This record gives sequence, structure tokens and C-alpha cells, in this order.
Amino acid sequence: VIRAGSVTGVQTCALPISVIGVVTTYTGASPEDIEQLVTRPMEEACASVEGVKRINSESKSGASMVFVEFEWGTDLDRIPCCRIF
Repeated sequence: VIRAGSVTGVQTCALPISVIGVVTTYTGASPEDIEQLVTRPMEEACASVEGVKRINSESKSGASMVFVEFEWGTDLDRIPCCRIF
């Protein structure tokens, strides 16, 4: 969930932003290992999900961050990996 801070005199509204982020840690792994063993497989799995608009990722020593943006109007509750319990 992304939330913008309020600014005096400016009205803000809540917009549904269909983005999920996955952060995975692998202590001691090099950026190259993270890219090959974690980030790429995660990107490939996410790309196969219906409604994906864009995938951005970053691999660094010991961690992978993958952000998946869905098409406007995608119901994340209908995507098994996105259900919030």
C-alpha cells in the first residue's frame, strides 16, 4: 500500500494502486546469484499471472526486490498469491 502524506490546503484522495512487492533475502549470496537463483525465477512466475502490466526488480547482495504492477481494475483478490488473510 502506498500512501501520500497530506499537504496543508491540498485535498488528497485514496486511489487503488494495484502493485505488489516481494522482498526475498538470501544471506551471503552475491548479486549475481540473487539475480539468477531468485529474481529471474520470481519475474518469470509473476509474468505468467493474468493482468500483469509491468515488472521491476533489483538484485543486490543478499536480497531481491520484485515489484509487480497490474492493469488498472485488476481484482487482486482473484489472484491467489495476492490474497490478504
